[in-house]
Amino acid sequence: MIVDTKAYIFQLVTDVILFLLFFSKVNNYRLGLKEKLISYGFIPVIALLIANFDFSAYVIYMLILYLMSRRKKFLDLKTINLLLFTGAALALVSLISNFILSFFAKVNTNQGWLFVLYAQVIKAILLSIGLYFLKSTVDKLFSKKEFEWLLLILQCTLLLIIYFYVELSDAIGIYYHFAFGTLIFMSAEFLILSGLFAVAYLRVKKQYENQIKQQQLDNLRTYTEQLEQSQMELRKFRHDYKNMLLSLAELAQIGDVEKVRHYLDDLQLYSNQELREITDNYQDIGNVNEIHMKSILLNKFFMFEHNHVDFRFECRRPVHSLTIKSFDMVRLLSITLDNAMEAVGHETDGMITIMIFQDTDSLNITIENTGHDQVGNLKQLRKPGVTTKEKHSGLGLSIIDDIRRKYSNVFVVYKSSPKKFTVQITINDSKEEG
Repeated sequence: MIVDTKAYIFQLVTDVILFLLFFSKVNNYRLGLKEKLISYGFIPVIALLIANFDFSAYVIYMLILYLMSRRKKFLDLKTINLLLFTGAALALVSLISNFILSFFAKVNTNQGWLFVLYAQVIKAILLSIGLYFLKSTVDKLFSKKEFEWLLLILQCTLLLIIYFYVELSDAIGIYYHFAFGTLIFMSAEFLILSGLFAVAYLRVKKQYENQIKQQQLDNLRTYTEQLEQSQMELRKFRHDYKNMLLSLAELAQIGDVEKVRHYLDDLQLYSNQELREITDNYQDIGNVNEIHMKSILLNKFFMFEHNHVDFRFECRRPVHSLTIKSFDMVRLLSITLDNAMEAVGHETDGMITIMIFQDTDSLNITIENTGHDQVGNLKQLRKPGVTTKEKHSGLGLSIIDDIRRKYSNVFVVYKSSPKKFTVQITINDSKEEG
């Protein structure tokens, strides 16, 4: 086979460019100007390393891109998996392009500019098609933390097998002569690993669902205990109230109007306080009929009480179903309520207010918290990794934005003032996913 050195170098450079572009598209993390300059600046260096050594130089480029795009934490498994997925995608489209070009004898035997240009165009088309059809699926799969290590192990295994197979076949000179066999081998390997992942995925998913169900049962059990406790407190209050009314009747018979007036004031104050403590916080939770939503709300209410955080909950109309995935709703509520608790955690008179209103064509959720140390620059804090809290990943608001972008019917509005912060979530009755 005749190989044009310049064409070969051009192929290596464009392969690295395709790698970077594909990774940039599947990864939602936006690079800054400095990171972009570094990422593009290393392209010719990596191409030269591949030309002088082998394809293992891509590991160096993966490390550079990882340092540029990791989400402000030491071990970002999602970014690592996306880099490995990009490497596997580039390897696969390279095999397919070689297989397609193997049907054209003149092009295949002369690896010059014509061969390279055809190959790169085919790779670019295949990668674009893959992005169009798989980007959303890949993002959802790689965002599941319970599968991060499994995906990491399987992708590393796939890439190692591809690497050693390609290096061996290239060393003995059969890589381009047996393009079809190579593609069949890689396809079989991919199917086997996909089967292993499917089995492990279903097993882990089942365990995860069982954990969720157990958490829901625990939350509902605690809620039932709270209701029983409230009923006991109500019975006790009713008994005490009768005794207080008897005492009031005795004062009235004596005719001491001043004492009766003071007694009535004390009785009203006592009644309001006792009834509020017994009934207010949980009285509307029965209107939340969506089990996942009810479970996360109860979980956070118990957390508020454990941390002695005052809160008020209101949901006057029944909520039966959601027009977004339950897991995304859980994440929205979990992040906003956790942020609210952190904001009022050090306030002696802090208060969290949660209001849910089911309209005819939308679900409106308002979460408001008091606090003196409020968000100053929302636009800045919505960037991944930016936070005002110590030892905090700073991903909360950016994750909310990621969820919002997934759905065309979800709207999130933030309002900040010196002593109050409000998150308004509106979910319209449209099941379109963006």
